[in-house]
Amino acid sequence: MPNSVKIAQKTIKMKQAEYFGYVRDYLSRHFPGCQFSLSVKRYARGKSLRVTWTDGPSTEALNGLQELYNGAEIGPSRMKSKIDTIVTKPLEIVNMNYGFDFILLNRKIST
Repeated sequence: MPNSVKIAQKTIKMKQAEYFGYVRDYLSRHFPGCQFSLSVKRYARGKSLRVTWTDGPSTEALNGLQELYNGAEIGPSRMKSKIDTIVTKPLEIVNMNYGFDFILLNRKIST
């Protein structure tokens, strides 16, 4: 059946450069004119993306970014669990593993 769709039978781990590209695209579309810096914070059993900016939008304004691109969550037992995002591609649905656990927001205020 050429038009059939597979249901999320494989998981693809996104490369870091591709992940950064998605995050930068989101930031530039939602907050034009604001300059953001992206860096990696590594720790035992994982890594997170740190987004830093001066002035500009509040950290609450970037909640949508975290909702879209966080790759883990903290459950009721205070344990980290990985989450995959379901992505649709032509004629298939895949689980996308971002490779990053969390997006950490670091807003600075100029004086």
